[in-house]
Amino acid sequence: MTERELTDWIRFCHFEILPEKANELLEYFHYDIGELLKSETYLSGQFEQNAGRQLERYNYWKNKDLSEDLKFISDNDVQVIPCVSDKYPRKLKNIYDPPPVIFAKGTAEFNTDAPVLSVVGSRKADYYGLSVAETISRDLSRNGFIIVSGGARGIDSAAHRGSLAGGGVTWSVFGCGVCVDYPKENSLLFMDIAASGGALVSEYLPRSDIAKFRFPMRNRIIAGLCDAILVIQAPAQSGALITAGYGREYGSDVFAVPGNVDDDRNSGTNALIKDGCALIETADDVAFNMGYTVLEATVPGGERVPALEPGEQRIFDLITTKPVNTEYIMQQTGLPVTEVNIALTYLELKGVIKRVPGNCFVRSVLS
Repeated sequence: MTERELTDWIRFCHFEILPEKANELLEYFHYDIGELLKSETYLSGQFEQNAGRQLERYNYWKNKDLSEDLKFISDNDVQVIPCVSDKYPRKLKNIYDPPPVIFAKGTAEFNTDAPVLSVVGSRKADYYGLSVAETISRDLSRNGFIIVSGGARGIDSAAHRGSLAGGGVTWSVFGCGVCVDYPKENSLLFMDIAASGGALVSEYLPRSDIAKFRFPMRNRIIAGLCDAILVIQAPAQSGALITAGYGREYGSDVFAVPGNVDDDRNSGTNALIKDGCALIETADDVAFNMGYTVLEATVPGGERVPALEPGEQRIFDLITTKPVNTEYIMQQTGLPVTEVNIALTYLELKGVIKRVPGNCFVRSVLS
């Protein structure tokens, strides 16, 4: 792509036209962005009859110097991938309103033969949901699956972490620019995603700030990039269910992990299962339902769980993804508090359990 073409696509993005209208304009000009931008009278008429604010944006940006934008994109290693590029994800071209341009940080190859799974769910997930999302994503990544999610707190972050832990590739689709870390606490996670063969992806210009309307919009991209969608802990009204709805519209399979019926965070996922979505418990279930063979179950090069002493094993067997405290362990084993605390310390050091808020313990995702 020449610098002139790049500038034209950036300028077009600054107009902030809704995807449906943007694609209509591009199709009218046979996707020749240069010819489109030259037709000022036509564009002014189109924007004036649709929205006055759109005309204001067009008049502001149509002749504005974009050298600062070009420098920022270059300095931050942002890929600009218009819909006419061979690098543009082929799967996205099949959705109703594909983004005319996507911006990406990282070296990901979007047109791959690898199976791609979107993992979505609640921002307020409990440890059970986080553990399931991380474990399934890790095990699938070890077997060549690409994991897509939205980079949000909760299930999204757990899915990305699991993919990285499995040595795999993960794509995070932003509801803002790819150079805007949101949420802030995920800045290191985003760096790891981009540096590990994955990508940070957005349809918005790299410095575009957070806006509520952008997050539901990005869900169609999460759904459009994948072959199937896995929903974990989604309330009845949630962005995850919006993504699942897009997936069904695009012809993708939708799967769900069942949850506690007394917890509203599981109402949406349980409803999906009632509606016929495949019930998922393990990565094997996902692979089977996507038409792939059973996965490798062990960690390459070693055992999943290190050797435990008999007393440690007894306590370890009581600890699951549901947090338990010292008093519970003492009641179940009859062991004194000192012995229980020593065993818990060794189990933490061996990485098979972890301490969570409330001075409770759960199994480590890697155990």
